Amino acid sequence: MLRIWALFFSNKIEVIQPLLDELEALVDQQRIAEVETSANELIDLHSEISLIRSYIARSQSDLRSAHSLTKQVLEELDNTNMPLKSVTYYGIGLDSFTVGDLESAEFALKSAIDHGKREKKYTTVLSSSGLLGWIYFFQGKLDAALETGMHNQQWIDSLHDPSQPRIISCWQNSILAMIYLERGEKTIAAAYINPLLKHINIGTEPGLH
Repeated sequence: MLRIWALFFSNKIEVIQPLLDELEALVDQQRIAEVETSANELIDLHSEISLIRSYIARSQSDLRSAHSLTKQVLEELDNTNMPLKSVTYYGIGLDSFTVGDLESAEFALKSAIDHGKREKKYTTVLSSSGLLGWIYFFQGKLDAALETGMHNQQWIDSLHDPSQPRIISCWQNSILAMIYLERGEKTIAAAYINPLLKHINIGTEPGLH
């Protein structure tokens, strides 16, 4: 699953499907054998497989499948300890944002941030914060957009291990750049955009180019 997520975030969708099929076959074998892996762990794995499938569907503009799979995962998560609620709510926020339902998107993204902080899902917090900032930007609430971004960035910075790479989010950096452009502060705007440029070539999460 870690390999599959890494491939997804590198926008290598075409190689994920066979890996998911192989993983599902392994899960089925474990269910039949009833050894080594507990029933709860298999349910957790099934939820995670459904979640990544929802993100793949979303990247292919199949919002109906993405929404159906995400709703299914959210129901399953109520009965497990899998720390995936933040990523699931982020997916719901993306879907709502895509169809212009900003009210539902705002609720889902705030939930994603809350769960992400409990689950220590730093990238999900940043991406949700950035997308929430875009909603506020479109509503003309530049101060709210900036405050949201800075507040969540400070939370992540307070927990960041300096020996590890600094986490950045395309959603977060791009909205901060837009806010500073709107204010005529081009140097600051460039400082947020420049770190993203290399990802155009080396890969990034689908839909963020």
